[in-house]
Amino acid sequence: MYKVMLIDDEESLHMAIEKLLTKNGYEYCGATDAESGMEMLAAEKPDLLLLDVMLPGMNGFDLCTRIRAEGRRIPIIFLSAKNDIVDKSIGFRAGGDDYVTKPFDATELILRIEAHMGVRTFFRTA
Repeated sequence: MYKVMLIDDEESLHMAIEKLLTKNGYEYCGATDAESGMEMLAAEKPDLLLLDVMLPGMNGFDLCTRIRAEGRRIPIIFLSAKNDIVDKSIGFRAGGDDYVTKPFDATELILRIEAHMGVRTFFRTA
């Protein structure tokens, strides 16, 4: 079973993502800030990271850069309300593999997760 980690400071998003992922056969773990996220990343060893841009303390772009500087090759998908091309280009240049804007479609998010992990599941919404 693949494990997906979310680093985001919105509790409601954690609940929604956890429900979506578990219904689609993934394990879930999550953190609400960059520092606890880095600790959890090392401890949980997820297969893919969903990363918010606007985090308390260190922003998601800087966190992504730090993760890449440590040599981690985990696929990183940014989830952000920032949707202009400048922010997207910063995200990709920081080492992100994909960029999904909030609000997002659950089906699209699962498809993008599958694409980055090279897996196919049967999508479940209910």
